[in-house]
Amino acid sequence: MTKRVTAAELLAQLEKDPDFVARREERDRAVEARAEALRVEEAPLVADLRAAGYDVTSVWDLVNSSLSYIDDVPLLLSHFVRPYSSSIRDGIARALGTPGAIEYWALLLNRYKSEEDFRVKDGLAAALAAIADDSVIDSVIALVRNSANGPSRLLLLRALAKSRVPEARETLVALRSDPFFEKEAKFLLRTSK
Repeated sequence: MTKRVTAAELLAQLEKDPDFVARREERDRAVEARAEALRVEEAPLVADLRAAGYDVTSVWDLVNSSLSYIDDVPLLLSHFVRPYSSSIRDGIARALGTPGAIEYWALLLNRYKSEEDFRVKDGLAAALAAIADDSVIDSVIALVRNSANGPSRLLLLRALAKSRVPEARETLVALRSDPFFEKEAKFLLRTSK
């Protein structure tokens, strides 16, 4: 019978393996180099956000906060069109989903429809879902039904779940039988009663 090895024992064994240690250190260096490159790339955006009064080190600090920054949506939009990498543009897109930004619906909708980077498209879908209200729910339903919008459509379902328009709930109910939407639609129907 083989003796079972605990996680701690396995890690201790791996730490004695020079190849394992070298691979881990190389991976750690690559991760840190990528993080530093993103910090440098994002520096103009961070500088503008700091000048606007936000104590941030990344646009993701806005995304992950409960701050109200509706007055600075134009600043975010001005950076969104710059040639940042996908991860930064995704963060900007998600930050655009701040409460009250419905006045930017048409602009964000057009950006969403024309976006080709799947990661950024997901960010825009999350923003649209966050700012959508019942005045634009028909537009959300159309986006969800358009398969050309790809997997990001799942993120739009949250707008349907929070809507009081009967067609939104009817759409969610209908999507329960669609293999692509089934799991998320069922979850949202359960949690949005």
